[in-house]
Amino acid sequence: MPRFQRLLTFCLTVTVPSAALALDSNGNGSTRDSAISLYVFQPANIEAATGIIRDLAPNPLNLQILRPNALYNIQADHLEIVEPNIIRSVASADKIINACKASNAMTIEMWVESRTPSEKLANHEDDDLAAGTFKQGLRFVSLADTYFKEFHNFSLQQFYNMGDAYRGTTRTTGNSNNLENRNGDYVNYLLSPRENFLLGKKQHVYLVRTAGGVARLYNSDENGNDTGPFVANDGFNGNFSNWHSSGTNVTYDTPDDSSGSVTRALDMRLAIGNEPSGLLDISKPTAGGESASKHSRHWPWVGKIYMMAIYCRALTEAEILGSGAPRLVPPNLLSIDINSRITTSMQQAQTIYERIVGLRTPVTDPVIQQMAELIDQGNSFAAAGIATQNPGFLNITVRDMAAKMSTREETISTSLNDFTATMIGAVRDKLDARTLLTGNYFYMADPTKAAVPSHAVRDLLTSNRHYESLQAGGFDLAKVLVRKDGQRVFNGTVDVAHPDPAGLLTSRAFMAAHAVAGTNRRLVEYTFREFLCTPIDRWSNSSGSDAMIGRDVDRFPGGSHTKFTSNCRSCHSQMDPLRGAFAYFTFSNGFAKHSFMVPRLPANANNEDTSMGMLAGLKNNDPALTNLPNLGNVSFVATKMNHNEQVFPNGRVITDNSFQNATIDTWGMGYFGWRGPTAGRGVKEFGRMVSESAQYSKCLAQRVFASVCKREPQSFDQSLITTAAKEFETDGQYKLDYLFKKIVTTTNCLGELR
Repeated sequence: MPRFQRLLTFCLTVTVPSAALALDSNGNGSTRDSAISLYVFQPANIEAATGIIRDLAPNPLNLQILRPNALYNIQADHLEIVEPNIIRSVASADKIINACKASNAMTIEMWVESRTPSEKLANHEDDDLAAGTFKQGLRFVSLADTYFKEFHNFSLQQFYNMGDAYRGTTRTTGNSNNLENRNGDYVNYLLSPRENFLLGKKQHVYLVRTAGGVARLYNSDENGNDTGPFVANDGFNGNFSNWHSSGTNVTYDTPDDSSGSVTRALDMRLAIGNEPSGLLDISKPTAGGESASKHSRHWPWVGKIYMMAIYCRALTEAEILGSGAPRLVPPNLLSIDINSRITTSMQQAQTIYERIVGLRTPVTDPVIQQMAELIDQGNSFAAAGIATQNPGFLNITVRDMAAKMSTREETISTSLNDFTATMIGAVRDKLDARTLLTGNYFYMADPTKAAVPSHAVRDLLTSNRHYESLQAGGFDLAKVLVRKDGQRVFNGTVDVAHPDPAGLLTSRAFMAAHAVAGTNRRLVEYTFREFLCTPIDRWSNSSGSDAMIGRDVDRFPGGSHTKFTSNCRSCHSQMDPLRGAFAYFTFSNGFAKHSFMVPRLPANANNEDTSMGMLAGLKNNDPALTNLPNLGNVSFVATKMNHNEQVFPNGRVITDNSFQNATIDTWGMGYFGWRGPTAGRGVKEFGRMVSESAQYSKCLAQRVFASVCKREPQSFDQSLITTAAKEFETDGQYKLDYLFKKIVTTTNCLGELR
C-alpha cells in the first residue's frame, strides 16, 4: 500500500485572505478561464490509487506522483510533499509550449508553503557552500526534458541566497543558449528579496513575462496581500521561439553520462517538486532510462502546494494586485478653443491652479472657468480650494515642501519617506498642524489600495522600502495613504509601541537625518531650522550661560578662552540645554533606537552601527562616576550624549531626558513667541513647546509661501506672513490647507496679475 494512504486526512483549513483578483488557493477567481493548465491539489482532483492529479483546464495535461513510496500527504485543501518526489505530467507539455510560443508571454501562479530551508535539501557539487550560495534552486515547478536537465524552458524555485528567496527563470531568444544552460539554468533570472520568502507560511507567488520582454515576480506578504513586483525587466528580451519542443532530436555531450554523447528525442514535461529529469530511485545512479545526472536528485522541493495555474499570457498588475495596483493619475486631455475670450480672472485662476497643483493646464480648462467665476464673485479663497482637490496638490506641491524638510540636505530630490507621507496625510485629513510635532500617529499605504511591501520591521522601521515602493509605483498618495494611530519602534526583535512619540520629530526619516552619530545637537538645530525657520546663527547668543554646555566642548579652543566665549558659546549655550529631550535616542544599523526598548550593549563597546542594541550610560572610566555618584536615569541616556568626557570634565553631564529653553530672554520671547512651558522631559514635550509658539505658525506660512509663490519671502512680505500665520491659528484652526489657499491668492504671490 502506498505510504500516502495511511496519512489521508480531511481537515478544515482557513484560507489566507488576499486582496488579489487572480485565483485564490482553491483555484477560484477572475482569471481561471484563461489558464491553460490549472491544478487544485484537493482530494476531489487526486486519484488516490494511481497518484493522478487532474488538470482542470481544457485539453487536460494531468500530473502523476512518480514516487508513491515517498511520504506525501493529501489534505482537504492541499498536497504536502513530505519526502523528495517527482510529480510529472503523464504526457509531453505540448499544449503549454505551443500556446506560449505563439503568445510570447506566460504567467505561473501558485499557492505554496515551503517547509524546509533550501540548504537542508540542496547538497550537490555545483554549490559553493563556503560562500553560502547555490547554483541551483529547489523546484516548485519546471518545464524541461525528462533526460537532459540542460533542456529547460522555465521554472519557479526556492533559491538559497544567504537565506531563501524566490527565483524565476524562463528561456528566451535574448537570454539563453545551450552553453549558458549547461546546468539546466540561465544567466539571467529574477530573484526576490530574502525577506519576502516566508518559510512555513502560505504564500501566493507569481512569475510573469510579458510579450514585450518584461519579467516580474510577485508574492503575498504576512497578511495575505499580494505585493510587488520586487524584481523586473532585465535580461528577458527576445521571444519564446527557442523554447525546446518534444520530439526534437538532439545530441548532447552531458558530463554526467560516462558513455559520452547521447542522442534522443526531447520529451518536455511539466513537473512539480523537482526537475522532470529527476531520478525515480534516488538511491541508484540510473533508473528506468532516466538521466544519470548527479545533480537533479538534489533539486527536490518539499512543502505544501495548494494550487498552480499556468497561463500563456501575462496577467496584468490589476489582475494580480487588485485595488492595490498602481493607479497613476491620467493626464487631463482638453480641447482648446482658440476663440475663447481670456479674462483677467481666468489668468488669475490659471496661475492659482498651477501654483497649487504643480502642473500646467490651459486657460480653457473647465476647472479654470469654474475658478474664474468664483474670483469674479470676490471669492478667490474658494477658487483656490477647488485647486486643492486636484491630486497634484498633495502628490507634488505638499510632497515637495515636506521632502525638503525631511532630510539634512533640504532637497526635494529625495525618496518618499514616513516624514513626507505623514505631512501629506495630515494636510489631506485636515489635522491640527501642531500634532505634526506631538502626535502619536504616522501615515503609510493602505495595503488594499497600494500593493507595496508593508512589513512593520523590514519595510518601515529598518528600511525605507515601503515608501520607496510607493513612489516607484506612481501611486496617487491622496488616495492610498492611511493614518495609523500609534507610532512604533523596533526593539531589535519586534516592533513595539513608541515610548515617546512626537510626530515628525520621531519619524524614521528625521531620526535618520539627524540622530545618526553625533550628540543629538543636530536634532535640536534642525527642529528650529525646519519648524521655526530659524538657522542656528539666528538664535545663537554669545552672552548665554556656560552651565548647560556639554563636556565635549573645549572651553579653550586653540588655547583661547576668548574664542570659546565669542564663537562656541553662542551656539552651544542655546542648543545644549535643549538636546536632553533626545537623550534616549540614537540612529544606527538602519533604525531609530530608544534606550528603553533596545538591548543595552556592554560598557565601552563600539559596535552600535551593526548591532540591534545601543550604548547607554557612562563609560566605566568616566570621571562623572566619581564626581556625580547619584545619576538617576543616566543608565538610559545614550552614551554619545556624554562622550569626549576628557575635553572639559566639569562640563554638563546629561542624566535624563529633561530639557530647558535658554531662548526665553526678551529677544527670544519676542521672536519665537513661546506660549507654553519652556522646560520639560522628552521629545513630545519638546515638540509641544515648538508647535505652540507663534514662530511655528509663521514658519509654516513662510514654507507655504515659498512653495506656491515660487520664491522665498522677502522683508516686504513679512506683514503678509504675520497676518497669514495669525489667521491660520484662528480662522484656519491650524489646518495647513488653509495657508495654501490664503497665501496663493494674495497680491504678493500673484504679482502683476492682481
